[in-house]
Amino acid sequence: MEHVTLHNHFLTSISRAVERAGYSNNSLLKQASVSPLILQTPNRRVPLKAFVSYCRGAWSVMDDEFFGLSGQACKPGTFAFLAEQCVSCRNVKEVLKKAGDFYSLFTNLKIQTSIKDKEVCLSVACGAPENDPDHILIDFLLTTWHRFISWLIGTQVVLSKVMLNFAPPEHLHEYKYMLPGPHYFEQKESALCFSTDYLEQPITREPVELAVFLKNFPFSVLVPPTVDNSYTGKVRIIVKQTPEFPNDMFDFEEVALKVNLTPSTLRRKLKSEGSSYQQIKDLLRRDLAIHHMQAAGLSITDIAYRVGFTEPGAFIRAFKGWTGITPGHYRSANG
Repeated sequence: MEHVTLHNHFLTSISRAVERAGYSNNSLLKQASVSPLILQTPNRRVPLKAFVSYCRGAWSVMDDEFFGLSGQACKPGTFAFLAEQCVSCRNVKEVLKKAGDFYSLFTNLKIQTSIKDKEVCLSVACGAPENDPDHILIDFLLTTWHRFISWLIGTQVVLSKVMLNFAPPEHLHEYKYMLPGPHYFEQKESALCFSTDYLEQPITREPVELAVFLKNFPFSVLVPPTVDNSYTGKVRIIVKQTPEFPNDMFDFEEVALKVNLTPSTLRRKLKSEGSSYQQIKDLLRRDLAIHHMQAAGLSITDIAYRVGFTEPGAFIRAFKGWTGITPGHYRSANG
């Protein structure tokens, strides 16, 4: 499984919500094997598995799937109950209607669908926005529903645009992976937009598959999708298939050939997605390095070699560029 990490903004925001609700973070962080120091340094990375463990612990302690952010508690298991209704729907159109009706009846969230010029927009509004100053609930809901709908139909829904009703945050670069597509901030509403062609896409999943999906929730909606129609996603998969990865990676010309494009066309495609070949390679190495940091028996030099660097000094400089701190500082903070 890919060694996925998240920007620590997401963990920090939820931990603030936990504390605002009067609960202690210490036991939750310990249960998730996360050092409290990771909350105190900007631009840190958190292993996805640790983040999921923290979320599940917070749900249990708070008895609220929304972390106290919506102004009305949402019992753990609520999403699972709705998902069980959705898997029996005929198509995406029915899923969207069921989701909107459900949230309207049982929560104070507003999830609405509008259609204009062959584009459908799924908007999400928090019932008590003052409770969600970091917009973490909006991020979580938009990501959850994009990934869940994509999973239901067996292919990733290509987003024509993502609208967000807040200013661009410091962790702006995370959105290209969370919600791939053109992003528009400071909008009147937060919404996902995609072609109306998806509305008639049939639901292809079975209840037995949903049981596995829900057992792994929220990991199942936070891990990057295995089916990714973006060129960034395709290139990531190809790079990881390099026989000597990560010590050696395909030349860009080889990658372009594998996706049936000229190098210049692929370069333009990646740029339009806010990505580049070098960035893709760097992020793969970054996440792999952070994964190896959890192994106490590996030295910084060992890790440097394992992620494709021939000289530890170059790795240390690269790691600091990725995370804002040196590998040694990162390891001591998470020890």
